[in-house]
Amino acid sequence: MFEEIRDRLLLVFRSGKYAQLPPADLENLYGVSSVFLRLNESRLGQLEYYTLLELHFFLCLLTLRDNEAKSALDRFGDKFEARSSEKLTVLRSYYIQVLGKKDALEYLDKASAPLIKSPVDLTSKPVSRDPKSLRLVEKRKVALKSSSPTEYIENLLQYVDDSPLDYETWMELAEQYVDLGEYEKAYECVQEVLVGAPGAYVVWCRAGEICRKIYDKDARSKDVLKQAQRSFLRAIELCELHARSWCGLLVTARDLKQTEIENLARTRLNQLVKDSATNQSDLDRISEFLSLIN
Repeated sequence: MFEEIRDRLLLVFRSGKYAQLPPADLENLYGVSSVFLRLNESRLGQLEYYTLLELHFFLCLLTLRDNEAKSALDRFGDKFEARSSEKLTVLRSYYIQVLGKKDALEYLDKASAPLIKSPVDLTSKPVSRDPKSLRLVEKRKVALKSSSPTEYIENLLQYVDDSPLDYETWMELAEQYVDLGEYEKAYECVQEVLVGAPGAYVVWCRAGEICRKIYDKDARSKDVLKQAQRSFLRAIELCELHARSWCGLLVTARDLKQTEIENLARTRLNQLVKDSATNQSDLDRISEFLSLIN
């Protein structure tokens, strides 16, 4: 049970799914995180512990538990020195943002100064670094400086121009284009990620979903629907238990009138539900999806 909960929490953090959960699921996840950290701190490796503590910090902010978020932040401060820790500087900016967006930006500007000239390690002398090398700080500034979706996209484009291998930012840029209905541009951003991370099944799934959005916008092109199917199949090849890819494959096969593939996807989704092969929230969504499809 320990390993199962630990791995599930780590997966939730790395996928970023916690930021998109509905209030009830977010509250449940906070409860699991709180109890797990309290009971298992001594059993966790240092990297695991501080990764899960970071998740818990964000869960506290998202559930409006500011005092508990500050407590988690203080635990980071007990381990790391803010003058030399870019990670801690960025985490503090999130907490300050609760108080005011402008205050968080001012804090980052001041806090990044000692980071620009600091020892690479404990045995080396301070060295000057390019401010743009503080990638975590720069990414936070991009979000804080942006007052509109258009400005945010412009700032993200400038950032990826300096950091073309930052795949997380490419995905953020893709989602911003999706929100604006510019699906072709979103697909190009996702492709940038897949060039460097061809094994990212979640990204392959998202590529398929964006292709479907392109098709829904203009149903005249079957080629883009076939590309969506190829993307979902690649995601499933990389992770057979990824329910979202099976859902995408099912509706795409249905639109392409490929009965055999559609039935295969439906059978696999029913099996995932029967075997409880994913978390309860996903199981509920699969059941709802199948009832709507049927």
